[in-house]
Amino acid sequence: MKAALLCLAAGLISGSAYAATELTYWDFLGGGDGVRMKQIVDEFNKSQSDIHVTESTLTWGEPFYTKVHTGVVSGQTPDVMTYHLSHFAAGIQGKDLRPITNEELAAAGLKQSDFQDSIVQRSLE
Repeated sequence: MKAALLCLAAGLISGSAYAATELTYWDFLGGGDGVRMKQIVDEFNKSQSDIHVTESTLTWGEPFYTKVHTGVVSGQTPDVMTYHLSHFAAGIQGKDLRPITNEELAAAGLKQSDFQDSIVQRSLE
């Protein structure tokens, strides 16, 4: 009996040690884009067991950006989200977004010159 309990405990411990990382993802994609993104997320989740993505599709426009701002204020933001370039400046001004630092880029193996200057500048206007 003790051996059985020991094996069960070992299985529970090892199972929890390999639990998937859970990521939350918000998007505002509807129509064909939304269908395709759901397919991408589903295929990713099925392709491996290390990371599980939970996708939430929200209404595009003010409902989405209001939820993002509320999430920032309450500390309840997703791990990943879509964010339209046309809203970057307002997001930065409202403190919902911030520019990525050179240190953060370097930690990801990137540098500012990896990005097209005109797009970076447009996102900050």
